[in-house]
Amino acid sequence: MNDFNETYEIIEIFESKFKNIVLFFMSLIMTLMGALIIFVILDNGIESIKMVFMFVAGVVVILFFGFCFIFIFKQSFRRDPVIVLNKEGFLNKKQSYSKEIPFIPWSRVKKVSLKDMFTESFVCIDIEDEEEYVESMSKTMRMGIKANIKMGFPAICLSANSLKGFNNKELFHLFGTFYSRYKYENGIEEQY
Repeated sequence: MNDFNETYEIIEIFESKFKNIVLFFMSLIMTLMGALIIFVILDNGIESIKMVFMFVAGVVVILFFGFCFIFIFKQSFRRDPVIVLNKEGFLNKKQSYSKEIPFIPWSRVKKVSLKDMFTESFVCIDIEDEEEYVESMSKTMRMGIKANIKMGFPAICLSANSLKGFNNKELFHLFGTFYSRYKYENGIEEQY
């Protein structure tokens, strides 16, 4: 567990350069594999429905991992913190994030939980006026968030996979500590 100051005044969390480099190369390899699939199919000709399916799969792989490749590349050069927590709320510039509403006060938070999706865990933060938050996001981000909401997840789901010095349980504990402190100081019933 990370050592953070006992007063919990402010915590800044940064991207891990090493984790981003690993993710960068993994997305590059997957993008190249998608391209290889397409080139092999185009070279041999599309002769069956199986080949059409493989071609479409190759395109989807290139689009998805190509987007990941570009996103991770941009994240690798980030110098500012991606998450900042303080006694008033948290600033989210990582995942599920709105440029218009990057700061979420603890008064808008309804619940902090740790949820699993397949083999990955996420710190999930339920907020009031979630629709307003989702609508303030970019179109691309909004599409992904709406898919998450349909699967039963809140708009804000954070993963610590690329964070420096944190895993998902530690990030959950940190959010829970700040949220519990806010509720205690404001006489709100405990839910964390």
